[in-house]
Amino acid sequence: MSAERPRDYLQRLPDAIRLSRRALGRARRIRRELLAQYVGKHYGSENLPTPTDRVPVNLVELYVSIVSRYLLPHQTRALVVTRHDRLREVAAQFEIALNFLLQQIGLQRTLATAVMDAIFTLGIVKTGVAWKQDTDLYGREIHPNQPFADPVNFDHWVHDVRASSWNECTFMGDRYRVALEDIRNRPDFDSAVAARVVSLYETSTREDEALPGDGRGSGVNDDYGLFDYAYLYDIYVPRYRKIITVPEENTDLNRPLLVRDWSGRPSGPYRLLFFNEVPGSVIPV
Repeated sequence: MSAERPRDYLQRLPDAIRLSRRALGRARRIRRELLAQYVGKHYGSENLPTPTDRVPVNLVELYVSIVSRYLLPHQTRALVVTRHDRLREVAAQFEIALNFLLQQIGLQRTLATAVMDAIFTLGIVKTGVAWKQDTDLYGREIHPNQPFADPVNFDHWVHDVRASSWNECTFMGDRYRVALEDIRNRPDFDSAVAARVVSLYETSTREDEALPGDGRGSGVNDDYGLFDYAYLYDIYVPRYRKIITVPEENTDLNRPLLVRDWSGRPSGPYRLLFFNEVPGSVIPV
């Protein structure tokens, strides 16, 4: 790889993320309107608009409840079999260990969330094996070298919207909230970039990019939070098989916090679930 090539795509990445957020804005608004119909007018949340129609029977909620049970009817369990008698005991122990791991990482809840997300727009699951440093991220403890499978909210998702199919996407990724202190104390992050990351309540985001519940554009300030947080993006670039971690608000250094090699399957750490694909588009119905 030449010295110029990685610098070019890393410098273009912040603009690509902003373009994706604007292009997916309409899909996110429609999704929130559908979710508002699903929860009904008495739910009450700043993240969802209040439905104006009077609905005596919530058919949307009824449909989602029935369909989701058909799509994921049983508890997810592993089955390990072998043709060799001498390995049956090992297979049984391995099956017990796998099922314990599935329960520990909450795979059933993750799949249920992905199925429901797919009914409304797009189900996304982020998979991988945690690094030692990942134990401080994602708002929970992840043991080093432990597999994980976490749902990704479509409101926090970005991808190459100019591609005509998922195989042509030049990047895809997700946004997540991390304590500012953890960002600045992570030894594998670029310390100069981490020092310039600011709290999400101190950033000024354009109205078309802001989301309800972000704490921006809605009069919410840092005094209402227990800790200072910032948003980071993990972006997977299939061409180079790299995972790039960048702050949501680009710093004056214009470089990422971290670049990691991806050793998993070529399509990356994200598993996508959708039911109605639109020809020539990477935004499902």
